[in-house]
Amino acid sequence: MSESVVIFGVGKGFGFSIAKKFGEAGKTPILVARNADQLKQFVKDLSNDGIIKADFIVADVTDPTQVTNVFSKVKMAYGIPETMVYNVGDKTLDTPFSLPLDQIKGIYDTNVFGAITTTRQFVGLSDDSKLNRNILITGGGAAFHPTKDNATLAATKAALSDYAFSLHDAVEDDNIYVGLITIQGLSGSSEEMQPDNVAKVYVKAAQDRSEREIKYPAKPSDF
Repeated sequence: MSESVVIFGVGKGFGFSIAKKFGEAGKTPILVARNADQLKQFVKDLSNDGIIKADFIVADVTDPTQVTNVFSKVKMAYGIPETMVYNVGDKTLDTPFSLPLDQIKGIYDTNVFGAITTTRQFVGLSDDSKLNRNILITGGGAAFHPTKDNATLAATKAALSDYAFSLHDAVEDDNIYVGLITIQGLSGSSEEMQPDNVAKVYVKAAQDRSEREIKYPAKPSDF
């Protein structure tokens, strides 16, 4: 097994910082998102100092075939990855009546079914229970703070939390740690919420492999 980390949903905020902090911890981050140009630049930025070796794969997590391709490429180039991070999220705000049903379905596909697709495939990469592997899922405080203005976001984050808890119990005996990182603030809104500080929580969770859910920051804000 390689010490690679497959990160689904790498953007300018938390995703890039998560990749950087895992790279600084000696892991090989594999960045996955839909924007090829942005991913190329991220890998270039990570590799500038010569310390972090990073790679990227373009894929849409709502397409199971593309997810299969991601893991096939990673396994071929790096071996079975040690950790996967699901950091994908559509944060569209809506009322219970403001969005058409097809758009709501698209948000569920991104926020919930994408997590199911990626984690199932990650778990299926190996049946060796002696391997220490990790799944880290980015949750959101909206799951516990539904309002009339965040109807679909809150519902999908609640569903994602329930899925993460079920998955944790289902694979625990297979030596796969599942940790839900529930983000309870807005990026950059405080020192705690600076992306690099948030990213450290993911690295520590993968090292400790203990808590089923980590709420960060401990005191909710911005809700």
